[in-house]
Amino acid sequence: RNSCGIRSLTGDSRVEKVHLVRCVSVLDDSGRFNPQFDDEAVGSISADLVIVAAGMSPYTAPFGVPTNDNGTIQVDSSTLQTSLPYVFAAGDVVTGPSSITKAAGQGRRAAHMMDRWLQGLELAGFEMDELLPMVDKEAVLSRQAEYSRLEPAATQPVPQGSSDNLDFAEMEPPMSEDEALYAVSRCLDCGVCSECRQCVATCPADCIDLSAEGTEIEAEAASVILATGFKLFPADAKPQYGYGRYRNVITGMQMDRLLAPTRPYNSVVRPGDGKIPDNIAYVLCTGSRDQTVDNPLCSKVCCMYSIKQNQLIMGSLPLADVTVYYMDIRSVGKGYDEFYEQAKAMGANFVRGRISEITEKPDGNLMLHYEDIENGGGISEAEHDLVVLAVGVQPNTDVQSMFGENGPALDDYYFVGEADEDLNPGATDVPGVFVAGTASGAKDIPESILHAGAAVAQAAAYVERAGSIAEHEEVPA
Repeated sequence: RNSCGIRSLTGDSRVEKVHLVRCVSVLDDSGRFNPQFDDEAVGSISADLVIVAAGMSPYTAPFGVPTNDNGTIQVDSSTLQTSLPYVFAAGDVVTGPSSITKAAGQGRRAAHMMDRWLQGLELAGFEMDELLPMVDKEAVLSRQAEYSRLEPAATQPVPQGSSDNLDFAEMEPPMSEDEALYAVSRCLDCGVCSECRQCVATCPADCIDLSAEGTEIEAEAASVILATGFKLFPADAKPQYGYGRYRNVITGMQMDRLLAPTRPYNSVVRPGDGKIPDNIAYVLCTGSRDQTVDNPLCSKVCCMYSIKQNQLIMGSLPLADVTVYYMDIRSVGKGYDEFYEQAKAMGANFVRGRISEITEKPDGNLMLHYEDIENGGGISEAEHDLVVLAVGVQPNTDVQSMFGENGPALDDYYFVGEADEDLNPGATDVPGVFVAGTASGAKDIPESILHAGAAVAQAAAYVERAGSIAEHEEVPA
């Protein structure tokens, strides 16, 4: 548990001692992991078994390309080309430890640049995501003079601050059919969209059809990928928490709406009376790791989306207290634990204890009754003026209705089952049917991206194999 490094191991036929040097710093000035040791501060401990938990470092020797001082490969920052024209590099071997999404993005750029290099095209100055040229302002203004202007359709104003409207319903009442038709005719006759068809002529994929209408189509496919996602746990299935009965008990999704840039009240308010809360509580694992609701699984995302919201709340309401009641904080992704520590440093209070019941006071405040694990395990109480239930995820069983009795098998928890998630990820027990993302189990965004990539590769390989078999069968014996 001390900050030390191993200098050497001694012993004849087996390990007897580990000789150590003291670690004087862990991170360099840029914040990256770069431990430094004091060679003179040597100690030793007796041991007969040593487990080396080695970190990662780039292995660049086979490529014969220049490297940086930290061992990463030197590349052109735009093209990702090394000093050898035919060698490109991307990901952690270039940036050092980073995130999956950043590495995937660099891999995509490197693949595109390699393709251009093989075709003999220029690399310098080329951007993958080049935008179409800007529309000429004068041309747009001159077209507007040819069209009449219709005033916007009148809408009924919604009173702000009224307790009758402090909920999560739509902020504007729906239009009548006549109002909708008027508004549509206005949109097509105001100069912004005048059916000049320039978008049709400009689109390089020829995919704009101004006469298209919504329709259902039936298509024949050789392979299908199920990416139907998950469903959120219904918070009212835990009646002891009061969701649906106490107006100041909301879900994490509703808090996300209050924190969004387009939030309805331009602030975080509690629905009961529009008051700006001073003391907010989060209840983690609502509907997760809970046998009483037949969901023993960890949802994996609740801890981190709650911590994200904690930081946003402390930015929106600097004077508000935020308390998180949890069983375990599961921050297992790269950089997740640092994000958790950052929330604590910003002032979020984390209390380890399971909530047994929530009761409401006459003024709308809420009393939380919980097991205080860190202080002997007794039952304690705390008062808050807003409670957020961090609801977990549940399987989306609607996918079974798409197949009837011939659909892919579900696992023990009713997610779409994989035939072998370790060796054959994404493949179900139905040939040609694959699954991606949270349809097969709880996953965060990086995991979903990787799993989707595996499913796409599986589907493409299946289609290619099916095509090869079909061609072979058409050849006479």
